[in-house]
Amino acid sequence: MEVGGTQIPAELAALLTRFRFDHVPFELLRERFVAASPDAESLHRIGEAIEIPAADVVQPLPGPGTPERDELAAAGSAAIARGEIAAVVLAGGMATRFGSQVKALAPVLEGSSLSFLDLKLADLTRLAVDVTLMTSFATHDALAEVVQDTAVQLAPQLISLRLASDGALFLD
Repeated sequence: MEVGGTQIPAELAALLTRFRFDHVPFELLRERFVAASPDAESLHRIGEAIEIPAADVVQPLPGPGTPERDELAAAGSAAIARGEIAAVVLAGGMATRFGSQVKALAPVLEGSSLSFLDLKLADLTRLAVDVTLMTSFATHDALAEVVQDTAVQLAPQLISLRLASDGALFLD
């Protein structure tokens, strides 16, 4: 496989093919990157100050035991029963910060057999919603093995390549 005039090593080419690299308009994006100046809007850089939202942006839930809270809970339960609500758990990182293991599979406490994913799935099972894990090429196989005998679905992200600041492929 050749990308941007660079021959891709066979193992990386197989990974790119498996996670549908050919569906990503990589070359077009690379050309836009090379043509753009560092302050170009096409790079989607944040150019304004980031501020804490105003207090009225998020409204607190009505208190437990209030008629308003009971009404909202009933509406939510009815939506779940109709199959209108599902959960997507983002588990597609690069598996680099938790000792190079998949973060979702890391134990919650040292010596514990419970992982972060175990706790999340237990919580979602209690709610009786369909669950999909968004995975990456770095996490997909490990997560697939863990959920193979469950109703959890997997949605692997597409894969891409990194670029150096000059637009050349970064393969190191």
